[in-house]
Amino acid sequence: MTEQAQTETQDTQAAGHTQPAQGEDVTQEIANAMDEHDRIDEQRKALNAEKQEIRSALKAKGISIKAFDAALRYRRLDDSDKRESYDFSYSLCRSAAGHPIQADMFKETTH
Repeated sequence: MTEQAQTETQDTQAAGHTQPAQGEDVTQEIANAMDEHDRIDEQRKALNAEKQEIRSALKAKGISIKAFDAALRYRRLDDSDKRESYDFSYSLCRSAAGHPIQADMFKETTH
């Protein structure tokens, strides 16, 4: 190892970093990891496009996407105590914003 390379290695180690592994096996592992990331990114793009189609269909029917997103977040709350806290907090926030929840807000809702 040259003196410069040894100094760089010592500097890297002193900074709390480990020297990366080297060799053909590691290079192939990196290439495979990149390919896997690309594959996952393509899957994500396809799934996002599918979700967008669903959202567009709802929007075309007059459904507020913001309301849909809020309902999804609420549905994902995994604990009834969290839901109760959310409901109470939301009611307080609506009142503070000058838009309290109306008692008959959901009276005409049909499902």
